[in-house]
Amino acid sequence: MGKPVSITLEGKFILRHAMFSVDIQSQAKANPQDDYAAHLVFGGALSEALIGIWTDSFGGAYIATGHGATRRDGFDMAYRYPDSTFVNRWTVTKARIAWDIVMSGKDGKTKPFAAYIFHRHSCDQARELLKT
Repeated sequence: MGKPVSITLEGKFILRHAMFSVDIQSQAKANPQDDYAAHLVFGGALSEALIGIWTDSFGGAYIATGHGATRRDGFDMAYRYPDSTFVNRWTVTKARIAWDIVMSGKDGKTKPFAAYIFHRHSCDQARELLKT
């Protein structure tokens, strides 16, 4: 959305490894009052198909189900809302995770919505980073 943010992502398997949950916290660098939180859940459907749920700090009216597929280096998920669809592309390597979101309106036009890069840290490294 054109504003730099500080963002953290924590992921873990849930429900006996049947699903994967991701919690995201972000804060605009220019305005600490401008914060956001999301809770995403992902799971397998058939073969390489994925299903998911997007919930966030905007509340229950903005919950969306997603459908997607795996790729060799990650996965894609599309969340449909009444006025637009948000396609999320997750690319995973050993060192980092890239997350790009593209918005597609009812008119069929697409535009970049957000892009994030997450660098992996061990728990000890993360504790040290949080101290600074």
